[in-house]
Amino acid sequence: MNYTGPIHHTNPRNDAPRSVAMGRPIESFNLDGSLIVRRQNRRRSLPWHGVTLILVTLLLFKAAMHVSLGPASYEARVVELRSGNAIQQVGGWLLSAEPATLWLSSTIKSVVR
Repeated sequence: MNYTGPIHHTNPRNDAPRSVAMGRPIESFNLDGSLIVRRQNRRRSLPWHGVTLILVTLLLFKAAMHVSLGPASYEARVVELRSGNAIQQVGGWLLSAEPATLWLSSTIKSVVR
């Protein structure tokens, strides 16, 4: 390798905010041996796998509670939550039995019994 140009070193402490925003540098060599430095493009997005896992877990929890408490008792507890303070009202809204929960509850009940 016969590279005779200047080599510039950067201080990682000064370069940190820019490197985080632009992606980390990737260094590679061409077929002729010349050094190429480019930035890795980072695409920031919502972690969809984690969000889906949380939603499915919440749905399974609701269905399991619906099966174990029974429909009347479950609905009575949700109504009790809805009449509480703001946080309890949000919990009551989240835990209300929608069609997906009712279907999953009946499916769990038929599998268990």
